[in-house]
This record gives sequence, C-alpha cells and structure tokens, in this order.
Amino acid sequence: MALGKRKTFKTLDAVRSGCKGAGIVDTPDNLWSFFISRIKKNLHMSLCFSPVGESMRARARKFPGLVNCTGINNLMPKIKSLKY
Repeated sequence: MALGKRKTFKTLDAVRSGCKGAGIVDTPDNLWSFFISRIKKNLHMSLCFSPVGESMRARARKFPGLVNCTGINNLMPKIKSLKY
C-alpha cells in the first residue's frame, strides 16, 4: 500500500460498505483489492494534443501507446455544427 497509514485506513473505511455489499469479507487485503479493482474499472483519462508540429511526433515516438491504444475523437465537425 503506497499511501500513508492514515490515508490508507481512510480509504479502506470508505470502500468497506461497497465491499460488504459485494459479499466480500472485509479484510485489509480484500478491501485494498476491491479499491484497486474499482479504480481500474472506473478510471478514464482524456489527453489532448495538437496533432500539428514536431512535439506531437516526438511524443508519439517516445510513447507509441498514445497513438496505438487510443481512440481519436475529431471535434472539428461538432464545433462547425454548433456555429450555425
């Protein structure tokens, strides 16, 4: 557990009711596993990059997962339709 002890206990107390509701025995290891599984299930991230210029090409070379494992959402058609 990477958090400090006080924060860890607050986190485990916060997920205790959800863990019991799921029918899982509320041991510290089970609570932590339940907490991590909920984070993995519910965490979503948005990264916005300008597709123009050398900086995007450099990022794509350093972190190929940014391009290979993402969905590209082109906002331009939506913005154009909002103008009229």
